[in-house]
Amino acid sequence: MRISTSWAQQLGVNAMNAQQVKMSKTQMQLSSGLNVLTPSDDPAAAVRTLSLQETIDKTSQSQDNIAMARSRLNIEEGSLGTAENIMFRAKELTVQALNDTLTLQDRQAIKSEIDQLLQEMVGVANTKNANGEYIYSGDLSTTPPVAWD
Repeated sequence: MRISTSWAQQLGVNAMNAQQVKMSKTQMQLSSGLNVLTPSDDPAAAVRTLSLQETIDKTSQSQDNIAMARSRLNIEEGSLGTAENIMFRAKELTVQALNDTLTLQDRQAIKSEIDQLLQEMVGVANTKNANGEYIYSGDLSTTPPVAWD
């Protein structure tokens, strides 16, 4: 078998090109700090990396959901505290109205204050979150839960 000069030269050029590709890959690994640059470098490591990234994404989403739930619970807790105060005041006024010494004007003043408390209670029931959704409407978050008539 005869080996031509051009073929021997081509083998040398091919070997140098292969070494340049390896050197380039090594430089990219050094500069990026990553051992696996493409999934074909290490398929098993690529699968593990994707699995870990998926776990990180799920954990991040869970943390976002927890923060959203806490925020919503804080809003609900505040509005329920306000509703409780309104109910206590309405109870006080009702007990006060049972007093026989009150005049008609006194009772009308109590009625007026209870009407205002009812309007406040409707406002509390129609509380919105930061996104403008009604927090007590369930699935119909764009519909007010209570309509004052």
